[in-house]
Amino acid sequence: RISLYYLEIEKTNAVTYLSVPANGYFIVDMSTTVASTATFVTQPGIYYYVNDENLTCEGNLQMNGGILTLSDYMAMLTLGTNSYLNSVIVQNGCVAMFQSDAVINGTLDFADGSINIRNRNITIGKYWVSESPDDCVYSGSTVTFSGTADQNCYNTNFYKLYINKPSGKFIVPQNSSVGATLYQLISGSVEVNGGNLIVGSQVSNVNGAYNLNGGEFSINFSTAQSININAALNITNGNFNITGGTSSGCTWANTSPMSLTMSGGSLNFTDNG
Repeated sequence: RISLYYLEIEKTNAVTYLSVPANGYFIVDMSTTVASTATFVTQPGIYYYVNDENLTCEGNLQMNGGILTLSDYMAMLTLGTNSYLNSVIVQNGCVAMFQSDAVINGTLDFADGSINIRNRNITIGKYWVSESPDDCVYSGSTVTFSGTADQNCYNTNFYKLYINKPSGKFIVPQNSSVGATLYQLISGSVEVNGGNLIVGSQVSNVNGAYNLNGGEFSINFSTAQSININAALNITNGNFNITGGTSSGCTWANTSPMSLTMSGGSLNFTDNG
């Protein structure tokens, strides 16, 4: 266990490595600053606590493992262009203010806090954990799920939600509600297991693969968008709703194959189908 009040790293063209015993603690009571000429690298197995105020990286913070934990009132996160985080926990009612874009290769868990990602681009590699959609200020932001394994998303709203996964599924678990003003499935698959995923489509196409095992998936198209379904739809339970679109109706398999497999549930076209 290492405890500091302030941490400033100002090395020129050099890397500072932080390594403590497995599951050890590195605690900064006030703020951490990494100068523009420096790189701060944390190794796996570290609980890295910033208890108050700011984490400012004009240089780079590169977390190859471990957990960044933000506690107490408010924390400002400013990350350099080549920075990346592993897992992040926001706790004790802390408000995490993202002052820059962020790449989070692990889980972002703010079930005991809240985040402000207004106008930021956030890339997430594992889970997104929230208690309530009200705990995320999201206007103007883009969140991209890009992990190779399955990624669960709990109780949140997004402005732009992109699914761009080389493998694995984006999953909305039972009793979770996820919404997005603009949504696009770029690659990968989406699975709803008794929760609700309610989105507005950024593009005219429904692509990729969808598994609805209960709950609701609703996608709304603007009145200027045609509806083109080029996806593999597997519905075992729940409601798959497609709303909006132009009066020209809906085209199936217009640019690539589509399939529909149903053993239960319903596929509903509310406005144009």
